Amino acid sequence: MDPTTLDRDLRDDEVAKGGDAAMEQRTVLVVEDDAAIRSLIAELLEEAGYAVLEADCGQQALRRADEHVPSVVLVDHRLPDMSGLDVLAQLRTYSPSRHIPVILMSGVAHQLSDVDHGADRVLSKPFDITDFVEQINAVACDVRDGVAYPNATCQRSPDRITVR
Repeated sequence: MDPTTLDRDLRDDEVAKGGDAAMEQRTVLVVEDDAAIRSLIAELLEEAGYAVLEADCGQQALRRADEHVPSVVLVDHRLPDMSGLDVLAQLRTYSPSRHIPVILMSGVAHQLSDVDHGADRVLSKPFDITDFVEQINAVACDVRDGVAYPNATCQRSPDRITVR
């Protein structure tokens, strides 16, 4: 995620929100190409006390994670420019984002549940709102000096949980 390799996307200013708030509180980066779903998720997370960064494609998500290291990345499995698994792989190779919990959202979560893809959780779409926020709370990590660190309350594990 070298910033020199990430070209600025003209949609950045339209889609990305929460940059200043992201510095003050736990932040979730929501990566979803469907604007209505992304907006609903952002609203739910804001009501739960999170700052929200939004991206509508993988490249934009990687730029957001580079600019403001989030506490959690919530990424759709199918994006227009790359898969959520590709976003996950790139986040894991970059030191500041290596420990960010990543939750993969998918309408075909059952196909991903037995695959060793490295996501901390897999959420099935559609999801229960209460369970959704609980899953975010369970994996959120601390971010200090632009680097993500697991914390004592962070429940990262190789187990994947499907929320229906």
